[in-house]
Amino acid sequence: MAGHSPLAEIETVQADADDSLVAALMEFVLNPKLAQDSLSAEDMHHLSYTVPVPDAPSVVVTCRVASVFNEVGLKLWEAGWMLAEYVLAHDLEFRDKTVLELGAGVGFTGLVLACACRAKRVMLTDYAPNVMQNLRYNVEVNASKFRCPVEVQVLDWDTWQSDNDVDNQPDVLLAGDCVYDVDSFPSLMRVLQGFLGSKTQREAIFASTIRNQKTFQAFLDQLETHRILYVDITATALEAMGEQLYAYENREQIRLCRLSRSGFDDAPACSPGLAACRWTEPLARATGQSGLLPAPPSRHFSFRFAAQAVTMSTKLLHDVETGRSSVEFDPLGTPDMPKDEFQLSSVDDSYIEAPGASLPTLLAISMPRMAIRMAWAAQWAALGPYLQTLLPRYAVQLTQIIGPLTGILVGPTIGVFSDRSTSKYGRRRPFLVVAAVGSIVCWTLMGFTREMGDAMGDVGSGRPGEVTDRSWTTAFMIFFYLWMDVTINIAQTPVLLLIADFAGPRQTTGAALGQGWSTLGAIVVAGYIQIFGAAYNSLHYFLGMLSLAIAVCVTIACLAARETPLKRIGATELSTFQTAVFAFRSIVTGLRSLPGVLTVFALIFFLNQYAFTAYNGSKGQFFGLEVFDGNAANAATCGDACSEAQLNYNHGVRLAGGLADLLFSIVGYLYSWLLPLLVRRYGAQRVVTFAALPQALLMVMAFSDLVALDVAIVATTSITLCTLFPLVVPLVIHVFGRQADIGMHVGAINSANCFGQLLNYAVGAALVETSLGFKLPVFVGGAVSLLAFIVSAVCFRTRMNSM
Repeated sequence: MAGHSPLAEIETVQADADDSLVAALMEFVLNPKLAQDSLSAEDMHHLSYTVPVPDAPSVVVTCRVASVFNEVGLKLWEAGWMLAEYVLAHDLEFRDKTVLELGAGVGFTGLVLACACRAKRVMLTDYAPNVMQNLRYNVEVNASKFRCPVEVQVLDWDTWQSDNDVDNQPDVLLAGDCVYDVDSFPSLMRVLQGFLGSKTQREAIFASTIRNQKTFQAFLDQLETHRILYVDITATALEAMGEQLYAYENREQIRLCRLSRSGFDDAPACSPGLAACRWTEPLARATGQSGLLPAPPSRHFSFRFAAQAVTMSTKLLHDVETGRSSVEFDPLGTPDMPKDEFQLSSVDDSYIEAPGASLPTLLAISMPRMAIRMAWAAQWAALGPYLQTLLPRYAVQLTQIIGPLTGILVGPTIGVFSDRSTSKYGRRRPFLVVAAVGSIVCWTLMGFTREMGDAMGDVGSGRPGEVTDRSWTTAFMIFFYLWMDVTINIAQTPVLLLIADFAGPRQTTGAALGQGWSTLGAIVVAGYIQIFGAAYNSLHYFLGMLSLAIAVCVTIACLAARETPLKRIGATELSTFQTAVFAFRSIVTGLRSLPGVLTVFALIFFLNQYAFTAYNGSKGQFFGLEVFDGNAANAATCGDACSEAQLNYNHGVRLAGGLADLLFSIVGYLYSWLLPLLVRRYGAQRVVTFAALPQALLMVMAFSDLVALDVAIVATTSITLCTLFPLVVPLVIHVFGRQADIGMHVGAINSANCFGQLLNYAVGAALVETSLGFKLPVFVGGAVSLLAFIVSAVCFRTRMNSM
């Protein structure tokens, strides 16, 4: 077998070769030092995609990419996919032209262009050593399919030298997802001025994912300042491109544009040194100087070897990923390149991150969290037990499904609408005002459900021997229950985002202040019930208190939060209908696009919220029916003629919604002030993991008749809730960065919370009908919280110690 290559030996075997084995073999022969750099082999995997060639059979392009989130240049980004689709749909535009790609990364767009278009030459450029290393690897692997020469060059945007060689001057410049960091804009403008500044009619084509409209607006402002014409070609390009070719999300968020000097004929000429670009060094020369990049192998050998390897390794590949799973690969994430000491001089300071609002301002902005928590506490402590006096056990559980179901639908969609809102009053405040007005109207009408029921023909008060039929009262109550859920969910995501907008780098502090207000809201409701008894016995006053609270809180927050309206971007701004369609799609998109760490956190949230709802969704019934052995039938209307069992039920409801909730809220309030310290000292990973244990004690409480023990366990479970909710926004920002539009992702995690509640009510409808009654769902909730602890201990990995 001497003289035969390893791949030749493999090809003698009749069976199909294992693709991951071939990929590993190519990696070892072509670039054996790659595994010694910043990423290990376990951090990389291979992706293969079919490229339809206009006048020839399709070919398969294989790229090696990183599976970890923060390796920006070693990943495929959505704008790169869309730019590749543009290239395929406009192949004649690049024929016989020299094309340069800025920030090529893994090189996917340039590789597609080299395979499908008859360009004169393709230049793939980037800067970081590990990125250049991987880029050359991807070129070598696909070299046999190229229709033109492909060069890999190091290009530093900050260092330009004159070059009078016409052959070194590109005709077209491509850039995918290079517009995300305002610090890089001066260097990028330097590149564009040098490229577009000559007398030839050159153009640059950019594909940019709009993650943050302020950042993109800063880019547009810089173009105008440097007299570069921006033309949005997204609509016409999409029409020519037709159906989406590659599987990537959020195509609607990507803008295609053409940049040129046309229309700016009176612009000042560029300095001679910027007339054309010259690459700082060829890759081979950089190899010798840096010591980081291995010397390139023989071109003929490596190209021939790559041809053999790819021919064999793509037998089983048809637009599918090979090698390791990319579950943590997140194309929607915000890139976060390391920055040097270069300071902005020409970008408007308004686009740079502010230090955040003062603590008093944050305290005022987060006040709606109090009103929202009061509303949810009212549902769990007052309206749920009230429904129990009107409906069978299973029917109450099914009715309470309305809450999480509306949260699943409303949370992410409102997050998207809020992120994209260009209202002159800001992105968040209009939603808070609408929610407040809608809630006040709802609660005002809800207070008259009995009177409306009587007007429609309801009879009886539930006294022994009296004919009682409260069907209309029940129907009105369920309708207003739904109305209330919608309006509160409209407010919930925008207020979290409003706090995040103004908190700046102190995200954990802002979240803790919000959690403090939230806990205070629960204390107010618990105090009311403890003093005045079950809320359904004084419904007018109770709902009036809720209306007053949300009016005051939202008013103060809106006055304190002086939002800057967003500018509309380009002629392709989505209509309200298109935004609505996109918003509904975001429910699935938001969950699917979560990176690995947030997916695990969403699962932990889901499990813990199932457990939380198992008790809190039926706490009045648990204490009233199981602990005190009461009877809920018509207990809300029996008045002075209540039986002992009905009185026991009312007493249990009062204890659950009063003293137990009061202690729950006090412990949670005190803990919320400790949370930032715990996160800084032990890290979010440990804090989230151990926070699930107190709620697991519900398994003990389910079969305990000791009131003192049960109330103590209820109080300690507040630690679980007061850990998860405040960390939602800080964790999302920790992953995506503070410049990203995070509304969809915050809404997606909120949907995981709602899915937990939804599953609990669906399962609980069956569990409460067993002989164990409300004991069984509470026990199952504790067991699920224990499962959340195990999942967190095994799978949750994050290095967030402060924000």
